[in-house]
Parts: sequence; C-alpha cells; structure tokens
Amino acid sequence: KISAKHPHPTPTRHHRAGICKINPHHTPHPADRDVLVIWREKTIKIICYVRRGGECCNPVLFLNWRKVTMKTICELNDKIILGQDGLSSAIPRKTARAIVKNSNGLYAVMHSLKFGLYSLPGGGVEENEEIITALHREVMEETGCSCDKVEELGMVCENRASLDYTQINYYFVVHTEHIGETHLTDNEVNNKTRLEWHTWNEMVSLINGQEFDRVQQKYLKARDVAALNEYKKRVIL
Repeated sequence: KISAKHPHPTPTRHHRAGICKINPHHTPHPADRDVLVIWREKTIKIICYVRRGGECCNPVLFLNWRKVTMKTICELNDKIILGQDGLSSAIPRKTARAIVKNSNGLYAVMHSLKFGLYSLPGGGVEENEEIITALHREVMEETGCSCDKVEELGMVCENRASLDYTQINYYFVVHTEHIGETHLTDNEVNNKTRLEWHTWNEMVSLINGQEFDRVQQKYLKARDVAALNEYKKRVIL
C-alpha cells in the first residue's frame, strides 16, 4: 500500500500484487521470481514485470514513465463511450499526439479518405523511444513539420474493455515554422490518409462533427475532442 509517509515503496517479492511506485535504481533480490509491479501514472495503472537482475520486460513503460509528467485531461472508458460497464487490464500502449499550428495560424488535420476520419497528428511510441522523441518523429512523418516550439497539453487515457485494449495518449501543442514533405507509413497510404491545414473553427467542426458506428473510431474522436477542449481553455483564439 502507498502511504503519505512512504509514497514510493520499493518492489520486492512481497509486492506480487499491489499498487506501488517502482524504484528505477532497485534491483530485485536474485532469488525473486518475476515480480508483477503495478504503479499509477497520475490515475492510470501501469503494469510491467521486473525480472531477476532488474530487467523489465517492457522497457518503454519502465524507462519513460518518469520522463513526461502530465496532467490527466480525461479518462475514456466503455461506460462513457458505449454506455456499458467493464474495464480492461491490458498493458497500455503509449502514443504521442499534437495540435500542430503553423506560422499562418492554420492547424494540421490528418484525413483518412478510406474511413472518413479526421484526426490530430500522432502515433505510437516505439520500444525504447522517449515520448518527446516519438512526438518529433510522428509530427515530421505525418506533417513534414519541425517541432520548433513544444508545450505539454495533457494525457487522455483510454480503457476499451470491449476490445480488451488500453492506451495512454500524450498530447502536446506544437508550433512550427518549417513545413516539408510528409513520410506516411504504408498503412496510412493504404488508408488514403492526407494532411490538411484548417482554421481553428474548421478543425473543430470536422473532428466534432464525425459520427461513427465502430468502437475504435468512437474512441479516436473522443480523445481528440478532449484534447481540443483542453487547448481551448488555455488560449484565446
């Protein structure tokens, strides 16, 4: 258990189930088997296994949880999105996403013609990759833009029980002065994804106005809407 006096207990073989902060400098006792460690990143449980010798089976979760500390914008789950109960305990995927604004005051929007989906730029954090590095890479790949000024916006956390899937989306605000060529993935090309630039009102209307039947797309819309609402609170448009 976490107490006010000892908020960051060190994981040992006695912490096989529980919620704790992991000590990145601690090496479990050699006699320990794999230790299930669950800690909270803001209000979201993060799960990893610390093996003998201190090796973590998911380095992304182990190395990056201390590097980006954001406020939680909102937590999305099936109760909110679908009106039904349930939570998934799947290990969360991490993504870096951005509201990208260029020097002309226009905002980047990714448009998938195949699915009729408008979304903010961003994508998954790769193994051993820092979140901020993933942000720069994803923004460059999808928009061709450099991240000349970066501000943290907040986390939107997804728990899709119906799909047994969880995800933590780290949102940033990016200002760019340089726009080059995009480098979309094969999957994005197959989905006929293209970059568009819109005014604030146009972007909000496009993302807010979408209606979907598929669960995944409902979550995609909801997370971007939450990020846009948070951004709107902070700036005078």
